[in-house]
Amino acid sequence: MYIYEKIAEACKELTIGGVYDVSEIKQLILAKTDVKEGNILPKDYCYNVTNKGADENKFIIWPRLFEYVKRGTYIYLGEGYPYNGQVVYAKDKDIYGHWTDGKFERF
Repeated sequence: MYIYEKIAEACKELTIGGVYDVSEIKQLILAKTDVKEGNILPKDYCYNVTNKGADENKFIIWPRLFEYVKRGTYIYLGEGYPYNGQVVYAKDKDIYGHWTDGKFERF
């Protein structure tokens, strides 16, 4: 099983719509998996933000689980959420793409 699959599976214990800080997310994943803490980066699993390096194939393959709220704070939406909104790069806020009813389009 890939790391991203382990993370998605562990996060199913979170409440959809619940607001979590990064330490709560990491604590859950560490307790449920053998994933190393340094490999747990919630921002890489967000619907609305991505890091350069987690874009392209990783953005499409890795599950989208969270909505980024602010530094260290995320809303858990789960996989397959009918998300609507822009995806921006975390550092420079350039637009990467857009979700419409859970379907992603790259700009």
